[in-house]
Amino acid sequence: EQACENEGWPVCPRRSSPLLSPPPPQGDDAVPPAQESGESSSCPCVNRGNVRLGGVVHGVTTDGFWDDVFSASQRAASSFDVHLDMIRFPPQDDERTLHLKMTYKILSLCESGVDGVFVSIPSEMVEGAVRACLELDVPVVSV
Repeated sequence: EQACENEGWPVCPRRSSPLLSPPPPQGDDAVPPAQESGESSSCPCVNRGNVRLGGVVHGVTTDGFWDDVFSASQRAASSFDVHLDMIRFPPQDDERTLHLKMTYKILSLCESGVDGVFVSIPSEMVEGAVRACLELDVPVVSV
């Protein structure tokens, strides 16, 4: 059905957070999004607590440039009541080792069924993992 594609990815309103109410029914009993505004939709909304995002970037623990990216990502995930699976690697002996670890983590996230990932793409090796995610229909954002 094309209706969902035109409406974006419906997420339940904040007051439907799993902290405030039970998860919405799935399947045919699912509640359409935007009920409080009177709009109708043919897509069930996604409970925020069920949203799982991944993050993998090449900023190692000693690279202060990435501190803001990591802290802002964690704050946003907390604010929106979504699960964030994000890793920050310790320094490696060489870039190839770091990129290999990134590749494995990205593939692992996408194969485990995350709803989306954000990544940095410092090499062709990592780019291959991103392409694999896209083939699995996992949305990818590059930072």
